[in-house]
Amino acid sequence: MFTSNDNKASPARRMRPARPLLTSLTACGLLILASPAVQAGLCTPEIAHFEDSTRYMDSVPSGKQTIGAQLHHQPTPESVEQATKAAETGVAATLAKARDLDSKGEDTACLKLLDDAKLRFGIQ
Repeated sequence: MFTSNDNKASPARRMRPARPLLTSLTACGLLILASPAVQAGLCTPEIAHFEDSTRYMDSVPSGKQTIGAQLHHQPTPESVEQATKAAETGVAATLAKARDLDSKGEDTACLKLLDDAKLRFGIQ
């Protein structure tokens, strides 16, 4: 529909045409903002807290006391390195799984995963 400057034209003809590009962009913007994938889940703050807590861990979380420890044997540098890598891998896997659950909106499962991980890694 074209714009007419003729005052004798009907009111419908005097109206300016809609701006389809602007309308489309506005609609797309609203859909993106309303998308659940863009919105933070209920578990997001807990994930951030867990990540912050593990980032500053001074030592590997302790497990059950081994027989070697009971016999006053000192850990070897290799065993310390293995334990450190195992803990780091466990933390990374936990964060990845929690983020996946959070993005899917599975808040209960995400919160349970983080609670279990906090117990396992000695995080308060």
